[in-house]
Formats: sequence, structure tokens, C-alpha cells
Amino acid sequence: PQETIYFEQTHAKNLVDIALAADSRFIGWEIACLGRRLAGEAFLAGRVQQRLRVSVDGKPMFIEQGALAASDAALTSSVGFGGNAAFATFVAYAEGLSPALLEQCRQSAVPPDFKVGLTLMGKVLVGRAMGNSPEAIRAIFTAWWKIIRETVCLRVAVEPRIWQT
Repeated sequence: PQETIYFEQTHAKNLVDIALAADSRFIGWEIACLGRRLAGEAFLAGRVQQRLRVSVDGKPMFIEQGALAASDAALTSSVGFGGNAAFATFVAYAEGLSPALLEQCRQSAVPPDFKVGLTLMGKVLVGRAMGNSPEAIRAIFTAWWKIIRETVCLRVAVEPRIWQT
């Protein structure tokens, strides 16, 4: 679950395709960070293209795609990124995803100045987060992962040690 950091002058494509069977269970996320703010590095030049696609038995269930250039007004606009450097998408697919589970996830703590939203579309739960800390987004998504894993996967949610590196 480590974030992808787009450094100054990056020209990158990040294309993720998740192919599932109908009886599958999946929980995953993509976190991106424009520059390294703590190191004093901004994303002032470059271009990023991203796509996240989840299909079940060959049928698209969720597709998110976009392209950003460092010069895009949307990065600083209050109706866009609002100057936030970190943004992310969380996706879960499983039987047993329910409005009650969605509400449990919505009760998770969210730091001030972060924008977070969750939507349930049948067997697909989609969450989005935006702020200035990829670590805080990872903490939010890990909380959602724990709730969903214990409910739909019937497994204790123990974070893998590699998530701490």
C-alpha cells in the first residue's frame, strides 16, 4: 500500500488492471503524491496519466482514469485538488458489502482538512481521499481495510509487517 510519488518533471503512466472472478474478494488501493512536500519538493513540471480498472469475469465494474499536468489549474482550484498533493482511490469487491458496512467505514477518523468519500455500488465499494499526507490517507484506508476484511473475508485484520516499511 505504499504511495506512488511523482517527482518533479515526471512523465509517467500508471495503469492498474484487476481481473476478478465473480466469487472473488478484493480490497486494494492506489495512493499518489505529487512531489515530496516534506523534502521541500513540489510537482512544478511534469505529466501523469493514471488508470485503475476492476473487471469481474471480463465485465468492467469500475474504471477511473485521468491525466494531470503540473500546469493544470485543477491542481490549485478549490473545485479541484485545492493545492493538496496526495490523492487516492480505495476499491473493494465482495459479496457481503452492505450499507451497514459502508456506514462503519464512514465512522473512521479523518484528519481535518482532508476530503474523503465512500460509495457502495452493488458488490463494489469505492472510496476516495485527498489531503497533504499520504501517510494519513494510508491510515484511513487501513482502517477501512480492517473493517471490510473482518466482515467479508472472515479473517482477522493483521497488518503485514511490510506495510510499516
